[in-house]
This record gives sequence, structure tokens and C-alpha cells, in this order.
Amino acid sequence: MSGTDFVSGRTLGAVRVSEESSFCTTGTEIRCYPVAGSVEIQRMQAEINVSALRPRPWDAQDPVLGDKSATCKASFYLQPPTTRLDASAAPTDYDDSACPSHVFLRCLIGGLSVAVGTSVETAVTPSAASGATVEGSQGSRLPAGQLCLVTDPDSSIGLVPARILTRSTDAVTWWPSLSGAPADESAIVVLPTFYPTRTNTRSLSLALAPTQASSRQELLNGGTGSLSLTFERDGLATFSVDLAFAQWTGPSSQSYGTTHAADPMAAPLACRTATLYLQAQATTTRVNYIVDTAAVSLNLGNAHVKTLTGGTNGVRGVIRKENLNAPACELDLTGPDDSQIETWWAARTELSAMLFVTADYSGGRRAIVLDVPRCVIVGTPERSDGDGALVKIKWKLVAHLDDTTSGGGVELAEAPWRLGIGG
Repeated sequence: MSGTDFVSGRTLGAVRVSEESSFCTTGTEIRCYPVAGSVEIQRMQAEINVSALRPRPWDAQDPVLGDKSATCKASFYLQPPTTRLDASAAPTDYDDSACPSHVFLRCLIGGLSVAVGTSVETAVTPSAASGATVEGSQGSRLPAGQLCLVTDPDSSIGLVPARILTRSTDAVTWWPSLSGAPADESAIVVLPTFYPTRTNTRSLSLALAPTQASSRQELLNGGTGSLSLTFERDGLATFSVDLAFAQWTGPSSQSYGTTHAADPMAAPLACRTATLYLQAQATTTRVNYIVDTAAVSLNLGNAHVKTLTGGTNGVRGVIRKENLNAPACELDLTGPDDSQIETWWAARTELSAMLFVTADYSGGRRAIVLDVPRCVIVGTPERSDGDGALVKIKWKLVAHLDDTTSGGGVELAEAPWRLGIGG
């Protein structure tokens, strides 16, 4: 019997993901939409050599099958929910069915803070450029560390990203400041905010179903791994995962459908609107610091817990344990030569960095925000000749635990970095 010709599921197919209900137990699967051609699955099973003494040469003995494992690499666009999370939104507007690729972010990063939004209530307490009182009993939607979009009183500016610094009942402050006090009833839009938790036991499953070969479907279980973010000139904002799994099934017929289904998330965002706030923590003005390239490295520390007894294929769960004394986030930046970088580096000045891209649409403005609230320049800044012999300076920002916030959940408030996607 001959083989079967069919187009790879990486090109024509459907992918499903779930946060597992328990390790290696598939949870509620959601159709997700990776970048075409980016899904790379490698299945493995150890073959343990048998080398018993034999009387004749070349008397090879069959190896014994050992533990299974698998890896998967894939890329996804950093897509916001379709619905703006203002005061009129509903919890279903940001659940897994509305934001399927967010399952990867939640399981790998560990924490997600999200709620519907609110609005400014100046009738209670006069607002200021750096904060306001929100609608009664809605302050809990904005805990310290939450990323959001606040409405600048200058109509030519509109919605801008902010980090909530403090929250007391319904009074909140934020960074950076607006151009003035926000208007009464102006919207505060919550951005689903992912943040690294100090421990993480979440695991995920991933299934790939080729459209043209229902008998070649693969399911991977017990997944964890690493995550990277990409913001490139003339590109779309993306994230990539590099995953390890403890179990696999297939390739076989597993009843996964491949009918056409629309992506429920909003369109990807182009990096052409990228903006970087980089300034001393006490500086609250909004000024775009010019950089030509930005590379983001995240240290999540996720790994499998290996075991001899119990578990699945010698693995009994997921834990955060690798490189926990190393920085959680590093940004490698290159831009025009600037003596300020040297000054900040020599003085070990604590800076705040906020890198974001935005896209306007009929309902408002969407944004992807990487917030590094407390960071320092580490390593001697390097100068080199760039394009057209222009002098460039390259430097590295290393994230520290956040000390700019207070009031709220400790892990969100002290997170060394945060990722907000919404609007």
C-alpha cells in the first residue's frame, strides 16, 4: 500500500488549544489561529538499548520503547479582543472563546488581570492629570498594576495607555499623566493584563488537524515552555511559543473538524505606530523616545517536574523553577546616539519603560502595551555605525520588581513586566 499525498496541516489545517483541567488532561478546547506555516511539531519516544551478552557478532536486539515527549513551536499575532472593554462590556467579551490565543499567554506567563472598564466620575472628587475617582463601586476593576487606556482631555490625543499606580476604593492614580484632568464620564478601557506569577502550575494541550488528512491528527498534552515577543519595523506585533509536552496521541483520526471558522479576535496590529516611553520613574510626561530596533527577552522559568513513579511518561506536572535569580525581562534597544543613555547607565538611574503599538478603528483605539515599570541600563552602552554610517547606540534594559505601585494584589502590583492587549 502506497503513502498518501496531502498538504501539511501547517499550511491548511486547524489548531486547538486548552488549559488542561489537570496535568495531561485535555480541558475545554478552543480553535486558535497561529501564523500559517509556523507550527512545528516534533514527536519523540525514547528507545532504550538492549545489550545482553550474545554468542555471535552483529546479533542486534530490539530496543525497548521508553517515555514519550514532544515539542512544538508556533507564532501568533498579538490580537486584542473584538469588543472594547469599557463599562458597557461583558465578561464573555474577554473569555477564551473570544480570545483563544490568550490561553497560551495565560498558561505560560501565569497571571491575567481583566475586568470590564469604567469611567471618570468628577462629581465625586475633582480629577487630575495623574488620576481620578471612577464610578461608584467600580474601583476594584483597576487594581494597582493594571494596564488600561485612559481618555486624554485633548480630543486630538484620545485614548492613551496607562499603568494604575494606586487604588483606594474608587480613587485611582496612574502613570504617565494626561495632558490635563480627564473629563467627567470619559472612558477608562481595561486592557487584559498578563503578568508573571511567582509560581505557575498551568499546563496546556495543543491539537493539529490537517484539512486534507483526517487520519493524521495529532494531540499533545502536558505542555509548558517559553514565550517571546516581536515588534519589528514594517511588521505585525507577534508572540512565539517554544513548548515541551509530556504526552502525544496520533497521528490518527481524532474527530477534530476543519471546517472554516472566523477568527473571533480583532485584526493584528502593525508596528508602524510603535511608541516608547523611556524616562526616570518620577517623570510623568508622555514623550516618545526614539529607537530603531527593540528586542524583548522574557525569562519565564517554566519546566516539567520529572518523576519515576506516578505522572505521565516520567513527568508529573509543571513548575516555575528555572533561572529564577536571573532578570525576568530584558530589552535590547538601538537608536540614535544619545548622551542621556550614558548618564542613566553611569548613575544606575531607575527608569520606567512602556513600549506600545496602537490602531484606531470605528469603536475607538486598540493597543498592545509592554510595561516595564522599573528597569536600569546594564552593560556599557555600545556605539557603532548604522545605516548610511549614522552613529547608533545600543543598550540593554534589565527589569526589576515594580516599586511604583501600591494597593492591590501583590503579584500584579510588583510584577517586573506586564503585557496588555485590548481596546
